[in-house]
Amino acid sequence: MPLSSSTSKTKKTSKCKTPSFVCEIPLQVTRHQERILETRFEAGRQLYNALLGEATKRLALVRQSIWFALAKKSTDKKERQAHFAAARQAHGFSAYALEAVLRELYRRETAHRKTLHGQLANQVIAIGTQINTEKLSYKALQKMYGRSIGVRAPKLFLTILNKVQHSQHRFGFLIVMPSTGLKNKGRTHY
Repeated sequence: MPLSSSTSKTKKTSKCKTPSFVCEIPLQVTRHQERILETRFEAGRQLYNALLGEATKRLALVRQSIWFALAKKSTDKKERQAHFAAARQAHGFSAYALEAVLRELYRRETAHRKTLHGQLANQVIAIGTQINTEKLSYKALQKMYGRSIGVRAPKLFLTILNKVQHSQHRFGFLIVMPSTGLKNKGRTHY
């Protein structure tokens, strides 16, 4: 008996925490880089919170299910695991099911983007019939802005603009001018 009490004392003393600290050093970035980082962090935060909220709802449903109650009462390990698995499956509480939620969120974002592009295309066509645009290099934009260029989807906007123009039987046209040789390239005049 004294042997076990001495081993329990050594286990308690071995769990002492060592002193530690956290050193935060601010990242040196330009305003442009800061804006990009803030946008990406905000998008990530919103996505994380949406998935966390959905997972929390599903976990609450799992805990309220009959299968979960049966699993808690069961003493057989295999039966318990089977009941827990049935509860998770019944309420879609798995990595695959949450990935499906993520795909649905991306689909909704894409549909919302298309709606906004359609509204903007109608506003542009209401202003005039001849639309001049500069030829864009989407690979260059992707190199500058990364994959986030897909969020703005400039090529999708031009496609929707062209479709709206043809569907409304407007007799205007979309002129794509080469980007080389343009004066004041990159400047916007209103």
